[in-house]
Amino acid sequence: MRKLLLFGFMLGFVGYSHAQGFAENATIIDQAEDTTQVYTINDIIVMQEMVNTRNATDAHIAKVWSRKSYFNPGYVSSKLSSKGDVPLNSSKSLPLEFESKWGAQIELGHSYTLHKGAIANMVQINLDYTFIDLTVNHYKEDTKIYKEFETVNGGGTTSGNRPSNNNTQSDYLPWGADKYDLTYGMSLGPSITIAPFTMLNAEALHFFKLNAYCHYGYNIGMMLMDHKDNADKKGLSFDYPAWGHGSSLSFGLCLSWKSIGIGWETRSTSLKYKALSPGENGDLSYKFKNSSSRIYLSIRY
Repeated sequence: MRKLLLFGFMLGFVGYSHAQGFAENATIIDQAEDTTQVYTINDIIVMQEMVNTRNATDAHIAKVWSRKSYFNPGYVSSKLSSKGDVPLNSSKSLPLEFESKWGAQIELGHSYTLHKGAIANMVQINLDYTFIDLTVNHYKEDTKIYKEFETVNGGGTTSGNRPSNNNTQSDYLPWGADKYDLTYGMSLGPSITIAPFTMLNAEALHFFKLNAYCHYGYNIGMMLMDHKDNADKKGLSFDYPAWGHGSSLSFGLCLSWKSIGIGWETRSTSLKYKALSPGENGDLSYKFKNSSSRIYLSIRY
């Protein structure tokens, strides 16, 4: 019995010693591994601040470049010049040129970015699509044309250029009349936007941007002519409407800050007009070039 107890005590002592040695080895191994991955509270705070700063910077840059749509109301100054001589009656033709008394425009469009993110946070290349381009120009009456081409009608004189005689009736559009030119167009073209101050430590300056563009478009329009045959005639009566169509090419610059900008544009449009009522005003085609300068307010959103 004494031998049995001694044998059990020895087995227990050996087991205890083995377990204690294993625990000590495990503690050494764990300590060696943990010391390479321990972070202090200061380290965690610094890393969190870095993440917050990076997120805030990304959100700010995204806001700088976020406004892709535009609404541009503006003032237009136009010159309408004929391509060659324009027949004013059956025997007289002249090259014509009219300068607008006033003009106005409204544009709506969107810029589609051609790459992901701004290049170096400073440059963005876009494809602009202007889906609404409305323009109205008023060309005042040209009394010189009326005076030079007075015609005889039934023994009396009529101001204008609608000649008639006893045998034939030839109708021509009265280009000397008051004219209101209404056009609608759409355009497409590349643009480049530069934000030159994004590298400065002044967030308000980051929103200053310069945009340059070239747009090609197509336009349809209505020329409404207010021909006053009678001096006592009052009000507007567009008796001789003509419709036209043609392509345009425009170049422009716009300086903006956040959602507000001011721009300038030059545009050249080739137009061909015909009388809306050929039976009354003839079926001739009249080719004109419209050269315009535009100053506009740009609202970006």
